[in-house]
Amino acid sequence: MPNLEHTVTINAPIADVWRILLDVEGWVRLFPLTSAARVTESSPTHQIVAITGDIGGRSQSWVSRRDIDEARRVIGYHQVEKAPLVGRMAGEWRAVSTSDTTTELTITHDFEPAPVGGPVAGVPGGRELDGLLGRALDHLGSAHLAAIKSEAESRTP
Repeated sequence: MPNLEHTVTINAPIADVWRILLDVEGWVRLFPLTSAARVTESSPTHQIVAITGDIGGRSQSWVSRRDIDEARRVIGYHQVEKAPLVGRMAGEWRAVSTSDTTTELTITHDFEPAPVGGPVAGVPGGRELDGLLGRALDHLGSAHLAAIKSEAESRTP
């Protein structure tokens, strides 16, 4: 299964970064390719979120479960209702305090494309779909970390 990992150092305290990670509904403002994001269920240890976003130039919608471990500052996620091009999607956000004013933030994506023998939503199957999904997630991982970095650092005096 393909795996991607992106990491960024943020010049902001971990508490500020953590608040941004928990604010799913703020994603529409932070992430230009996200057109809708809402929490449909939540507790201190989980969120169920419905998201619509641009994946490789195509609007896709899905529902993910996010398991929140505040003590470790880790949010694990997996899609419970998958986007049409996705066979499996899971991963995690990890925030690590490297000083009182610096946080290392990592996002991972473990994924596989939908098992198709032919075109799905106008996209060829097989390796081409794997490549499309991998390129889209590679771009999104970097873009999301850059947006969170910018937001967190703008909040830090």
